[in-house]
Amino acid sequence: MSSRLTRAAIPLLTLTALFLSGLLILPAGARGEEKRVPAGSRQTDDIFSFRDDVEVSGVVFGSVQVLAASARISGRVAGDLVVFGGDVELGPDARIDGDVVCVGGTIRGLGDATIGGDVFAPGRAAGGFRIAGSRTARALEAKPFSLIDVALKLSLLLIWLCAAIIVTLVSGREVRASSVELRASPFHTFVLGLVAFTSFVLTAIVFTYLIPYLIGIPLIIALLIFALMAKIYGMIALFHAVGTLVARPRSRDELGRRRWLRGDMALVVVGLLIMGLLRMIPVVGNIIWIGASLFGIGVAVGTKFGRREPWFLAWQPAA
Repeated sequence: MSSRLTRAAIPLLTLTALFLSGLLILPAGARGEEKRVPAGSRQTDDIFSFRDDVEVSGVVFGSVQVLAASARISGRVAGDLVVFGGDVELGPDARIDGDVVCVGGTIRGLGDATIGGDVFAPGRAAGGFRIAGSRTARALEAKPFSLIDVALKLSLLLIWLCAAIIVTLVSGREVRASSVELRASPFHTFVLGLVAFTSFVLTAIVFTYLIPYLIGIPLIIALLIFALMAKIYGMIALFHAVGTLVARPRSRDELGRRRWLRGDMALVVVGLLIMGLLRMIPVVGNIIWIGASLFGIGVAVGTKFGRREPWFLAWQPAA
């Protein structure tokens, strides 16, 4: 039953990974026309744009949300400015009354641009601008305990929780087997994950520069799908291993008396909560999560997603 469910879940995970990868890989030429708010004009509604750049020279009495595109602000945005997968350019007289979120891009501050709320930008920042109440132009700083930072991390943990529940229900036996392997040989798993990650990066470079465009792009998409599936499955196996180390019973009798923390699902959730709390620590949490990702990729590749089967068929001469 578990193997049938696993085979049924693989196409769903593949389509999901393909969709997410396509958002980042589609060429810029696929974008539509730029959305503009000219100087002197006012817009009372929020602006939402998908793969279309946004330019605000007037006033927007709402929020600006941009996905897979960039935003140029030289006027005023009364709400929040949120950009995923693009850059933010703040003009000399730009004014953002709310918060600014820029994930997967660069914020460039020019002149005397002003931000009134919190700033969350894990990417790069260039130029200078004022945070409200400060007269000194300074480089961008993301507040380590800002509400936006915490909200985004909690949202990502919620996504991880949903993925962990689905994968554990579909293939709990495989997750358990990978967890055992991770606890039995952690050093080997970490080294294997480091080698696998390096191989992914080098292979992507080869596909990008040494293979024709029409062939290289599908190969890169396939590589991203495999890497994403290995990351998701491996992290869930890591959650199971952490939960087992923390909540494992001292004896079989104790396990039989338990009403909670006795199944694979409970161990995965406990491990996820522990790793989520560690993820909340500024700077250190990011380092811990990166190390955990290497462990996860290593155990996914090493156990062939918990199946413990050889990657290639064993050759033998024909009878």
